[in-house]
Amino acid sequence: MVRSLGVGLALGVLGAAGLPALAQAQSADPPGRVARLSEFDGTVTYAPYSSSGNSEWRYADRNRPLTTGDAVWVDRNSRAEMHVGGTAVRMGASTSVTLSAVTDQNVQLNVTQGTVGVRLRSFDPNQPYEIDTPNLAFVPSQAGEYRVDVDPNGVTTVSVWRGAGTAYGQGASVPLQQGQRVAFVGQNLTQQQTGPLVADVFDQWMRDRDAREDASVSARYVPRDMTGFESLDDYGSWQETSSYGSVWVPSNVPSGWAPYRTGHWVWVDPWGWTWVDEAPWGFAPYHYGRWAYVDARWCWVPGPVAVRPVYAPALVGWVGGNSGGNQWGVSFAAGGVGLAWFALGPHDPYRPAYHASSSYVTNINRSTIVRTTNITNNITNINNVYVNRNVRGAVSTMPAQAFVQGRAVGAPAALAAPPRGTQTWRVGNTPGVAPVQQSVFGNSRPAAGAPPAGVFNRQVLATRAPVVRGAPSRELTSNLHAVPNAGGAPLVFGQNGQQVRNPGAGRANGPAPVAPRVTVVSTRGPVGAPIGANGVLPAQPALGPTGALGATPAHGGLPA
Repeated sequence: MVRSLGVGLALGVLGAAGLPALAQAQSADPPGRVARLSEFDGTVTYAPYSSSGNSEWRYADRNRPLTTGDAVWVDRNSRAEMHVGGTAVRMGASTSVTLSAVTDQNVQLNVTQGTVGVRLRSFDPNQPYEIDTPNLAFVPSQAGEYRVDVDPNGVTTVSVWRGAGTAYGQGASVPLQQGQRVAFVGQNLTQQQTGPLVADVFDQWMRDRDAREDASVSARYVPRDMTGFESLDDYGSWQETSSYGSVWVPSNVPSGWAPYRTGHWVWVDPWGWTWVDEAPWGFAPYHYGRWAYVDARWCWVPGPVAVRPVYAPALVGWVGGNSGGNQWGVSFAAGGVGLAWFALGPHDPYRPAYHASSSYVTNINRSTIVRTTNITNNITNINNVYVNRNVRGAVSTMPAQAFVQGRAVGAPAALAAPPRGTQTWRVGNTPGVAPVQQSVFGNSRPAAGAPPAGVFNRQVLATRAPVVRGAPSRELTSNLHAVPNAGGAPLVFGQNGQQVRNPGAGRANGPAPVAPRVTVVSTRGPVGAPIGANGVLPAQPALGPTGALGATPAHGGLPA
């Protein structure tokens, strides 16, 4: 059977050979937070999670959301910064990091080699952070500044600049306090003598980045646990409006610009189609809040500061279709067919295309809608008045093939007249098109090479088992349509929603897929003490003036 996506676009509904319906709808809501690579120097690559084992390394994309199962490699003479909400994770040269869990309950990072520094701005015992290494699992127990160096020769050094935490090994644990630096060998927390905790160039870089965030103007207007807020200060200004209160206005945008115009679309499980903007500030304003057109300019309305932000893949309305069902394609006035969308406004509810409980829908809209009267009623009303749809130049468009292949969005094309018998194009919550393998990567460039063989496959210790990444829900995948000439077969989803390797798909570049091996250790083993800990809490180390960082730097960090 052949069904049409929009007017004049024939698309085959995917059956057993394409996108079979899942055996049952996924019961769990997707996580409300994600990670973002916010800054990097040198060569940084990432490998999106693939349940089919078809990992592939790509050059880092600043605004691509990262979540459970994704991996990051920071090459020699390079460094990178990643944020998960208000927590900053800095990575030094030759560092491997796998996000083994990014959920609402916890964040776990597998570090099999290199240097990682964490600024934990706030601590919630119900949402712990954990760094898992071949020698130990380190769990902070306070807000603070931490550093973990993993030597490929089998030594892991933990430095606590501020705060406290515990290193867990096989049958043992060692608490660490502010000012301590301890090196461990093996998995039973055998300790080596180390020098004093003295800052090096990597530590100075972390402190400089922290100082910028501490002085953030945007933190007065948005919650600090909103991923990506730290990039707003340098690229726009906060202004007051009578209708929406404090809004953020981007600077130096081109004439005719509109939100969700400069970037591309990718497919990210479990949310599905996800916007990746090319602007250095383009994360928070596209995954939280709403956009409004005020005084002939676009303004971002962040929503209440006191409400915990909930991540969304893209806060847009999809234009097209004549039935309000699965057919959301549009026809262009000059001929051809494709997809069209616009930014949701402050009073527009976001209706997830993926499975979401009523509480999830309420929370994601409570954190972004300025005035919420009855979210439930609004969610089910497909006849909402979308103010932004009528703003001149607000609707972005692109051909369906280019959309699925993750190409950059170009200049918008004029839409043809709406279907016969209707006054206007309808608005839905999904484009309704199926992803192909290229959709997972978008327009990010393939990496010239993969990380050293075996780096990501070293065994690590952890206090809890890795999280299984959420699969796309039946609500999301059951009504997707294949796009003809999209550059590959549609992704195939198994009965559990996980991606299945497509027949004929190319092998990933690199010796092996990212597949960390995890051994779970108990947190109730005997408690030891660091070498030199005689009951006296050490004083907080002083960083000293820039350029006078001490003669014995901690090992690791960015090479000169």
